Amino acid sequence: INAEYGEAALALIQGTSKFKVRHKPGYQLQIRVGIHSGPCCAGVVGKLMPRYCLFGDTINTASRMESNGQAMKVHMSQCTYDLLKDYECYNISERGGTIDVKGKGAMKTYFCEGFQDGKKRPQLVKSGSDPPESRPSVTGRHPPKGFKPLKSPDEDGRGPGDRKRSSEPLLKKLNGLEDSTV
Repeated sequence: INAEYGEAALALIQGTSKFKVRHKPGYQLQIRVGIHSGPCCAGVVGKLMPRYCLFGDTINTASRMESNGQAMKVHMSQCTYDLLKDYECYNISERGGTIDVKGKGAMKTYFCEGFQDGKKRPQLVKSGSDPPESRPSVTGRHPPKGFKPLKSPDEDGRGPGDRKRSSEPLLKKLNGLEDSTV
C-alpha cells in the first residue's frame, strides 16, 4: 500500500501536465504535491453541509510539504521516503540540506520526480466488480470479531434504520391512557 502514495502523487502531476486550459492555449497548469506518512483521524463533520475531513499531525505535515515544494514535483518527508525507497522504480532525490517547517522545525525532505526507466513498478491492488470477499484485502486485515455488514434495503426501499417510529406507545404511557386510543 505504501507504493500507492507515490503512484497517486505522480498520477496527479501527470494528469495536470496533460490538462489544457481552453481560454489560455499556451498556458501550462502546474501543481505542487506534498506527502507524509503516519496516523490520522478521519470523519464527516457538519450537519447542514457535511464534509469528509482528515485531522492530525500527519495531515498538517503533508500540507507543509506541499507549501514548501516546487511546481510539478512531489515533495515528501523523511518518513515517506523511508517507506518508498525500497521500491526502486521511483526517481527520488534529496532536496539538499534541511528546510525549516513551521510547527515541526528542521526537516530533511526529498523530491520524487517520476519513475526510473526500465524498473518494474509495484503491482497495486485495484478494486473491480468482484465481491469484496473475493478481493484481497488492501490492509491484509480481516473485519473485527462481531462485525456485521449493513442489511440491504427492504422491498419498500428503506433500510432498517429508516423506519418511522410510532409515538403512540410513548404518548399513552405519558398520558396514562393505556386503554384509550390516540
